[in-house]
Amino acid sequence: MSIIKVENLTKLFKDTRALDDVSFEFEKGILSFLGPSGCGKTTLLRSVAGLEVPDAGTIFIADEVQTSIAAGILVPPYARKIGFVFQNYALWPHMTVFSNVAFGLKLHKTPAEEVKRKVLSALELVGLQGREERYPSQLSGGQQQRVALARSLALEPRLILLDEPLSNLDAKLREEMRVELKRLIKKVGISALYVT
Repeated sequence: MSIIKVENLTKLFKDTRALDDVSFEFEKGILSFLGPSGCGKTTLLRSVAGLEVPDAGTIFIADEVQTSIAAGILVPPYARKIGFVFQNYALWPHMTVFSNVAFGLKLHKTPAEEVKRKVLSALELVGLQGREERYPSQLSGGQQQRVALARSLALEPRLILLDEPLSNLDAKLREEMRVELKRLIKKVGISALYVT
């Protein structure tokens, strides 16, 4: 079974073809996309997540159609069971670490006790236990990146999308976090699309 399969994905922005008949498939592990800025990597991730509607193509996750332009199928982002770590981490500055990690769970109407258990478990997994009441502004860049990762992991996704998650970190921390990300993804047993 493929965790993800993309067939003939095309996305246009006015006169720019961001994705041009892109197709790929992979079963498990980490698949990385490398390329210069503006070549369509983020558009690809946003399309897989359901945050961007492509002009053509089909996206399968765990052999289930998530997007099929020809068939008129577009599963909403919250129903895809995907985690997304954005380049800028997308943390709410007015919310604590706990609330940021709990955000998606609350959107899914997860019971309060389960939210607490999943948030604390995710924070422990990324090494941020004891920082639940801090705000993003009180954290380093590496810690903010871990909060964003914990938020995705708390949802227990079948696939996690990583959009240049290390680009805002200095070179030394970037290498440490690259190793840490790989370890965490392997430990949790999920697959990842990694854009850099």
